[in-house]
Amino acid sequence: MQRSSTNPTNHGLQPKRPFSGPTMTMISINIEGLTPEKENILAELCKTSGCKVLCLQETHRDTNHRRPKISGMRLVVERPHSKYGSAIFTKPDLDIISTGITDKNNIEIMTIDIKQCTVTSIYKPPNESFEFEEPENYRE
Repeated sequence: MQRSSTNPTNHGLQPKRPFSGPTMTMISINIEGLTPEKENILAELCKTSGCKVLCLQETHRDTNHRRPKISGMRLVVERPHSKYGSAIFTKPDLDIISTGITDKNNIEIMTIDIKQCTVTSIYKPPNESFEFEEPENYRE
């Protein structure tokens, strides 16, 4: 935002300009272990912010755990892992065309293709060299 000294009621800030088209709210967070309490907090955050896509890294949930659940959101792709782990949730009404995942060298790359765009979430563990391997549905 640009500063303006002409209007004292807006604390020197000019009003936001409207977007030229529809917008979509996305949230990405390194959750450092997904617990039921954090799932509840994320559900409330998604609800209050109008989040359509939620990307989580470091869920720390292997295949022996129940699948992650965020109220009001739908789990569309997950890579279970006890030390790392990633997941992408969307609003249930968001039309998913395809999902993709790669995990070479534990570098988790997840992609969801939706009508409006492609969303990619990447997690690289510490001490691993970065190597980008495109999921099947990845597009530039």
